[in-house]
Amino acid sequence: MSGGWQRPVTSASDRGYGADHVRQRAQLAPIVATGKAMCAEVICLEQSRLIAPDAPWDLAHTEDRSGWRGPAHRACNANEASRRGGAASGARAKARAAARYRPAERHPGLL
Repeated sequence: MSGGWQRPVTSASDRGYGADHVRQRAQLAPIVATGKAMCAEVICLEQSRLIAPDAPWDLAHTEDRSGWRGPAHRACNANEASRRGGAASGARAKARAAARYRPAERHPGLL
């Protein structure tokens, strides 16, 4: 065994991925599969908030992890976890997100 850092052993349920999470994700999967699901994260890194049917996606937790925001692009969800200081996401996710970030464009109908 190496002397480096090791993740504490916790159950999926303890990390917020228990039966309720699995059930909620299963309910949303058919919607995501149609391509009509929108990324629920505050900052979306993709060109469109729509989640493509074949794109990897996650069920995003609320900030306090007491519930879920909804489906999110995997990159957007990792960026949000990293922004909150998630140890699992780390500096690599932050660097990828920074490279992909595009400021919101002004809607032409709004002045």
